[in-house]
Amino acid sequence: MKLIVQIPCYNEEHTLPQTVRDIPRSIPRIDNVEILIIDDGSTDRKLSVARELGVDIIVNADGDNQYSGWDIPDLIQPILDGTADLVVGGRKTGDVGIFLP
Repeated sequence: MKLIVQIPCYNEEHTLPQTVRDIPRSIPRIDNVEILIIDDGSTDRKLSVARELGVDIIVNADGDNQYSGWDIPDLIQPILDGTADLVVGGRKTGDVGIFLP
């Protein structure tokens, strides 16, 4: 079984390394421990610190095959390119406006 530890952060670049270090990497009956950092609108270096700590990108999918697995590389590409912190896909994207900062 996999354990994902979700950590919401708002301008916590200085405390994040200790928080991540304190998470046990070996827990009985858990095969893998992963860490997910949630950006709560930080303006500090938290994202850079999180990347240095090796945190993960997570993709949320639906059990009805809402997104094809083949689309995942395209979905995460803006994150890998550093042009987005969050990417959202949807079934009816033509029905909503697009907001770009």
